Amino acid sequence: MNLETLTKHQAQIIGFITFILIYVAAVNVWLHTSGSPSLIFVPGTFLFGLIGYWLWGYLYSKYVTGAEDQK
Repeated sequence: MNLETLTKHQAQIIGFITFILIYVAAVNVWLHTSGSPSLIFVPGTFLFGLIGYWLWGYLYSKYVTGAEDQK
């Protein structure tokens, strides 16, 4: 898969998954080092994933297609 065959929706899903994995890994390390017994971080994971979804879609529209707002 290269940038010419990648759709905006696929880029958004890749961003969503990437940001979720980064957030979960970072929060797990932080919780483990802080000694916290609580593992409740689902709302933060979802919000961080949505940021990745939006960011990758925006970057795709801006740099791959050259359009500012494209559906």
